[in-house]
Parts: sequence; C-alpha cells; structure tokens
Amino acid sequence: MGLDVNARLEATLEQIATLRPDAIFITGDFCAHEPVQEVYHRLRSRCEAFDVPYFVIAGNHDDRAMMREAYPLMPGKDQEPIYGPVELAGEWFLFVDSSPGVVDPPQLDWLAEAVVEHPTATVVIHHPPIKMGMPFMDDNYPLRHTDRLLDILTTDGQRRRVLCGHYHAARTVSYRNLDVLLCPPTSFFIYPGADEFVMEDHPPGFQLLEWADDGSFRQTVYATSARPGELQK
Repeated sequence: MGLDVNARLEATLEQIATLRPDAIFITGDFCAHEPVQEVYHRLRSRCEAFDVPYFVIAGNHDDRAMMREAYPLMPGKDQEPIYGPVELAGEWFLFVDSSPGVVDPPQLDWLAEAVVEHPTATVVIHHPPIKMGMPFMDDNYPLRHTDRLLDILTTDGQRRRVLCGHYHAARTVSYRNLDVLLCPPTSFFIYPGADEFVMEDHPPGFQLLEWADDGSFRQTVYATSARPGELQK
C-alpha cells in the first residue's frame, strides 16, 4: 500500500522505548497476505532489546505454528489456539485467540472460569468482541459467533476492559460493562466512517496504558513524531 512498514514499526518502537514501559503487548497481524517466518524472528529480536516482558497474540493474518517457532508462548503446539492468563505487577490479563475470526468452544469454557477467578482482569484479543462503529470493518471482518463470548464477559456486570487491534484505527467503545480499547496500527489506517475501504494517511501509533497505585486507569494514544510522508516508500 505504498508504506514502509518496517520504518513505521521502528519509529514506533523507538518512541515506546523513551517511555520505559513495564511490558509490551502486541495484538497480532505481524504479516500481511502470507505469514513469513523471518518476520516473527525479526520482531522477537526487537522486542527482546527492551528487556521487559512482551506478549504477542495471533491475528487473522498470522500463522500460529510460526509464532510458536519464534516466541515463548502460552501452552500448546502447532496451530492450536494461543491463550491463557498472565499476571503483571498484581494485574491479571486474559489472552484470548480469535485469529480464525471466531473464539473456539474450549477457549470459551476456559474464559468462563477465568473471569470468575479473576473478575477484574483485562481481556487481550485481536478482534473486538463488539461492533466498533466502523462500517467497513463491522460489515466485512467482524468477530463471528460472539453470543457466548459476550455473555461470559457481560453477565456478571463487572466493569471490564478489552484490549484489541484488527480494525486499523484508534477508538474506545463502551458496551454494557465493557470498555473496548482499539489500538492504532503501525501499518495502514482505515477511515472509520466509510462503508468501503478508504486508507488514511497517519503516522503509526500505539497506546500507553497505565494502572496507577490509587486504582485509577489512564489511556494515552500516541502517534510517532515522524511525519507520514517520511515513512512511505
């Protein structure tokens, strides 16, 4: 699409480094049309340079076996879903694998138990579990068969955050007791209001998420300091 995706990623990682995060979450789609093993290994070396925990989940353009070859991941093998709980500084995160475009029944069984054990945990998933008010993505590439997933996440009424990607835009949408935080991409952006695919020219972005000692939560959406034109081929 005329973008230097490696330069955009590097610009993002360089800016993230200045913030000295405690951990890094990357919500999938490391490749574009076809998964490439080299891409996963290259990103692993960049993430390990931060010397902080990093966590990756699969997107719909990824190959789970290739990811397992490159990264230390949750239990499983080959193309099995990559999911499980993670504790960081007293906060729990539940990683869910939606890469096929649906969350499979065994994961849903696990998640139903996990939200009881960790009711305030944040859910990390590639696809948003709800529609995000972006017609092109909502109509063409949503997460499918979400009835039971939403029941699990909303029935107890516990206020819950969901971190995701997939939509190539930055926005937060609240639905019932869920606050769904959509992380901006390091690659291309999609214009949120269009019924068809319209690419927007923005610098690559990321979210800084902060859990404060007083119990408050802060979200900041960053764009890299580089201008979009500097990051195109």
